[in-house]
Amino acid sequence: MLEEVRFTWDGTRIAEQTALDGRTTTWEYMPGTHRPLTQTSRYTPGEGEPGEGEPGKGAIPRAAKLSKTEVDAQFHAIITDLVGTPTELVTPAGNLAWQHRTNLWGSPLPAPADGVDCPLRFPGQYTDRETSLNYNYFRYYDPETARYISPDPLGLAAGPDHHRYIDNPLRQIDPLGLYSCDKPGLDDASEEYIRGKHMPGGASATSDKSIFRSDEDLDDLVETAGKVEPRGPNENGFYERDVDAKRDIGNLSPDVGGLPTTWYRVVQDKWGGVITMHPISKPAS
Repeated sequence: MLEEVRFTWDGTRIAEQTALDGRTTTWEYMPGTHRPLTQTSRYTPGEGEPGEGEPGKGAIPRAAKLSKTEVDAQFHAIITDLVGTPTELVTPAGNLAWQHRTNLWGSPLPAPADGVDCPLRFPGQYTDRETSLNYNYFRYYDPETARYISPDPLGLAAGPDHHRYIDNPLRQIDPLGLYSCDKPGLDDASEEYIRGKHMPGGASATSDKSIFRSDEDLDDLVETAGKVEPRGPNENGFYERDVDAKRDIGNLSPDVGGLPTTWYRVVQDKWGGVITMHPISKPAS
């Protein structure tokens, strides 16, 4: 056997892959979702370097002797697009280690093949290097044809086309390979709530509320926030993303002076649904 990779699953999500040579990659996800947050790689060979173990106890595995610098070099934060597809890996120092670009349906665009890699694709998918197919929990997806290679296990219950993926990969996901669902994000109820409290003329836009500019596109702000690693959960079980838009997006509340700001905060539930969002002052570093 030339190569074997074993997988560990967390429900319907791939949590870890391990090769026979001891190379292991682990992924952490936003709770309750298929949106990955971090990727950690490590090397734990079956035998350590000869002559360094205690008598009668064998060699010391190399992984036990990794320096903090080596460990940090193998940890990466995952930047995703709006629906949760990985697009970049970033080191603890903030350096870009990997970047992945595709067409609308996930077919990869030309890119350097060296260095660190992330095999995760559309939410719930893992790419098979040998076949160039993406594995969902229930079947394989072909990004070249934008179709599954096998019929839907649900039959006609999921739709008349048994091999269909989804209508719009910018707004929908199919993490299991069964049926499409709208991406978490800004729904009508959330938008109405935000416009009522944090937009000019809102019914609940009181003097203690920060206000977005009237021409701000809230969906665009949410999409930009998806590239920022969230903090949390907070005491309410929600996650927060603080974003610098690098342009004035609104004003702080009149009660604190009403100064313009480039920063805003998006608060989301564990599935990525937006609870609220509002301008904030620059966070303390």
